[in-house]
Amino acid sequence: MKKFFTLLFTVLAINLSTAQITLTEAVDFTVTDIHGVEHNLFEILDGGQYVMIDLFAYWCGPCCSTAPKIKQTYEDYGCNTGDLFVIGMEADGTTAQTEEFETNCGSAGAQPVISGLDGGGSEVVDAYGPAAFPTIILIAPDRTILEQDIWPYDNSNVDVMLEGYGLEKQECGIVGVEELSQINAVQLSPNPVHEVAMLNVELAETADLDIEIFNITGQTVYQNFVGQKTVGNHQLELPTTNLATGTYLIKISVDGVLAETVKMNKL
Repeated sequence: MKKFFTLLFTVLAINLSTAQITLTEAVDFTVTDIHGVEHNLFEILDGGQYVMIDLFAYWCGPCCSTAPKIKQTYEDYGCNTGDLFVIGMEADGTTAQTEEFETNCGSAGAQPVISGLDGGGSEVVDAYGPAAFPTIILIAPDRTILEQDIWPYDNSNVDVMLEGYGLEKQECGIVGVEELSQINAVQLSPNPVHEVAMLNVELAETADLDIEIFNITGQTVYQNFVGQKTVGNHQLELPTTNLATGTYLIKISVDGVLAETVKMNKL
């Protein structure tokens, strides 16, 4: 059961199906996540994505138990590259406290998360005014708040809800990938990786290869303009020792066109 702000029995007795925010239109915000990346709500909405916001607190037990389920939604719907953009908004903790929550609750390496005190999360939580933690809301591209409180958070039911709004599941990062005759197969091993990953690319035709690795917030963390490669298999070493634990996207371009995207997990 959620932890309510007030200790009044009458509030504790409220049916959990009751909306936990009263807003019907989104309030804009610009925040900085725990990795230092800035996010603006209206820019995301104007790009055509629906936005799911998890309003939570680092000290909240139900928030912790719900966090892995929200991470699953983030991954099931394309890791913020598809129809849905997922973001976590912590209420009153520091970056360190928010990072500890993510690690301890099994949700690290997923959607962008904003600390309350250091990233601007507290102001956003105040603006939306949830009556309980966690409160998960869904906003449409036209800035209408479609769901004021997705609770209890069950992934099967959430899938039905999102599909009802026309949102589709997809692999992380598979957006606008071209079907190219130059590339036959791509394989990454090991995956998950500790220090070094080997990317095997099989080319059907001679072509220029470019390899880029992005973190979950879209930042480039590794780039290798490999150059021209001939027909056959090519093994490319990807140094990952300095990468933080989490999920990454490897994008492979052939002759300047995105040909394949591979999800990599770093331990």
